[in-house]
Parts: sequence; C-alpha cells; structure tokens
Amino acid sequence: MVAESNANTSLDWTFHFEHAERFDQAVGMILTNSVDILLLDLTLPDSSGLETVTKMLSVSSVPIIVMSGHDDETLALQAVQAGAQDYFVKGCIDSHGLERAVRYAVERKQIEAKLRESEEKYHQLFNMESDAIFLIENETGRILEANQAAVALYGFGWTELLKKRNTDLSAEPPKIRKVTMEGVTYVPIRYHRKKDGTVFPVEITARHCFWSGRSVHIAAIRDISKRLEAEESLREIEAKYRLVAENIPVVVYSALPDADSTIVFVSGKVNELTGYTGEEMLSDPKLWNMLIHPDDRTNVWTALKRHRAAKTLLDVEYRITTKDGRTLWTHDMAEPMLNEKGDITRINGFMEDITKRKGTEDALM
Repeated sequence: MVAESNANTSLDWTFHFEHAERFDQAVGMILTNSVDILLLDLTLPDSSGLETVTKMLSVSSVPIIVMSGHDDETLALQAVQAGAQDYFVKGCIDSHGLERAVRYAVERKQIEAKLRESEEKYHQLFNMESDAIFLIENETGRILEANQAAVALYGFGWTELLKKRNTDLSAEPPKIRKVTMEGVTYVPIRYHRKKDGTVFPVEITARHCFWSGRSVHIAAIRDISKRLEAEESLREIEAKYRLVAENIPVVVYSALPDADSTIVFVSGKVNELTGYTGEEMLSDPKLWNMLIHPDDRTNVWTALKRHRAAKTLLDVEYRITTKDGRTLWTHDMAEPMLNEKGDITRINGFMEDITKRKGTEDALM
C-alpha cells in the first residue's frame, strides 16, 4: 500500500519512506534525518500503547499519524487527543486516504507551528509593554490575562491575578464597575490597591472588543504617582514664584521664543506700568510689540534677536506707550532658559519703570 501511494501521489507531493522496526530505532532516525511525518504503530516491540505517542512527542516535534489495530481505535483517539495529528485503522485505508491523511497532518502541523510562533511573538510584545496590561471579561470583571508589568506593579503572582476580578485591584470598586459597563475608554485618574495594601493613582486606557465569543476589554494601566507628585511640586514652585513676583516693584514675565515673543506669564504689576491687565497681555500675543514706542521697535527687536542667537542676557532700555497714551521708559532684562539640547524654551525676565531716572539724566545734560 505504501508503494502504491507513492506511485499514485500528485506531482507536487513525492514521498520517501524509511522503515523502523523498533521505537528506539525510529527516534534515532528522526534525530539524524530530516523527517516530515511519522506513521507510528502503537504495538512496537519496545513500546506500546499511548506511552509510545507521549514518548515520541517528548523527543520530536515531527507530526504523528497513529496506526491502530481494529481492537484499539479508542486508544488511537486518545493518542490524537495527546498530540498526534491523525490516526487510521490498519487495513481500513487505501492509498488515496493515506496520502490525504499525510497531507493534512503536515499542513496542520505547519499551521500549528505558525500559530505557536505568532503566540510567542504576542507574548513577547505583551510582556515588553511597560504599562500593566489586562484582558478583562466585561460581564464578570474577571481577569483573563495579565502581563509581567501588571505582576510587578500590583505585587501579585501571575496565577493570583488570573483568579481575581478588576474590582479586586481597585480602591474604588463601584467606580470601576460603572465605567466597565458603560464602555468608557479613558479614565484620567482612579485609585488602585497593591497586594501590600498600598493605594496609588492610575491612568486607564481601554479598548473594548469580542474575544472567544465574550465581550471583553483590554486595559492599559499606568502608575501616575510620580507624575502627580511632579505636578504638585510644580504648582508649589509656581505659587512661590507668583508670590515673589507679585510683591516686588517690577513686572516679572515669561515669554516664548517665537515671532511675537508671546507672553505666557506676567505679574500683576504690569497693570501699574502699562495700564493693561495681565489677562489682556496673555490673551493678545501682539500686545507687547504694540506697547513699544514706534521709534524704538527696531532697536528692541535687534537686541532681542542678538540675545536669542547668542543665548545671552537681554539688557535693553526702551520707551512704551501705555493704555492711556502716556510715554514711559522701561528697563528690560531677560535670561534665556535652555533645554538639554541647548535650545531656548522660555525667556524669563523683568521690566521696570525708569522714567524718573531718565528725566533726571536729561536734566543733568
């Protein structure tokens, strides 16, 4: 029958058969030769029954087709469940049936290999993600999968996490259940609890979908403790800066290095100097340039461009026209703030009214 199958096979399939009488002989042939498929008899002299399949699968990934006697078809089915690709009963299959069985076994094994490779890549990517990632069943909240970042963040073992629900990780369970059922995809802040009882803030991004016939969502959870601490520290610094700025007799400002030198912060003293409120200065990027006396604008912008190019201190005196039409002299000093690349990100400075000093100087000339 084997010879007949080889002779009658289609043009794109050519079979070359090797025969082994014993299990250990078959193992040796597989390990030393390139074998595409194994037709395995369950009644070998040195191995029989289901153990023959399990032993072969432990030493080789070659796809197996089990050959069974009439009286052990049940055993053959068990072998397939254990990992064999197919089985046939001796004497009950013709050459075409054998060829088809071989084809399907090889193709299924190739598909399984691709699926395993795909799954391995998925797990690598899944576990490379720095955020904690969970696959969660929407109806029950049960955790179906979790990555290594989740294990590290919450302090539970992987198997422990898969026994929990998403509400078990939350310090606010009713809120978690509510957003899950509403299909919310972004939660800027929630408070979760680690295994040791530590409560910490998290940011949650979710994507809802169907998986294995179930409504689920993939949740990416990021610990934002350090970010909130940094934001709080920044608010404290800004509050102190504003307190100082509002209580010194000059206009303190911070501007962007753009075409208008747009002001992004200015102290309340600006109203005393210019007649414009801080809100007016912040809402109109071109207002500062309009304040500069027309006869001084060219000199001011020349000094400003030189200061930006050299990234040095700006020190310039010029006249401004206030909101009520008065002309005042100001002294403007500013320092460029640089990032790690050496680029200017902000220009912080102050302006003071030097009109009286200029008047005294003129009187002495």
